[in-house]
Amino acid sequence: MARIEARSYEPADLAYLRGLAAQASIRRADALPVSEEDAVWSAFIEARHNTRCRLIMIIADGAPAGFVNLTNWGVKEVYQIGYCVDEARQGAGVATQAVAATAAALFKGSECLRLQATVEPENAASIRVLEKAGFQREGVMRLGAKIGERLRDVLLFARLKEDEV
Repeated sequence: MARIEARSYEPADLAYLRGLAAQASIRRADALPVSEEDAVWSAFIEARHNTRCRLIMIIADGAPAGFVNLTNWGVKEVYQIGYCVDEARQGAGVATQAVAATAAALFKGSECLRLQATVEPENAASIRVLEKAGFQREGVMRLGAKIGERLRDVLLFARLKEDEV
């Protein structure tokens, strides 16, 4: 199993994120911009690197392996988590380790009581990541997320600070 670390996004990570965006599984998930325009990428980074949102790089065995995105929409006790792992690292437990460690650190170092995630029903790998990281499926959010140009049904998962993991 890879040794996983996390660190804040740094400007030097932009080239890695652009390469990640070109991967087929990442494009399908609509997790990163598909544009080559610097302004689009600057807006993406700015939107994920402010007081309500944190872009955390996943480092596996010393090299970038993806990212975790934490968002708080104004209720200090509730956060949303998203994650994206390089195709070369998928299936090796990287996402599970990163999500579990991020949840533990967030619960320990903030007022967060609830961490939630949405996932497309057909994304079995991501569902497994969330379940292994201690999240429980709460239900279906009908037309709950815009993916690409369409509103799609998504599954809602959550982990509470009080949950045993």
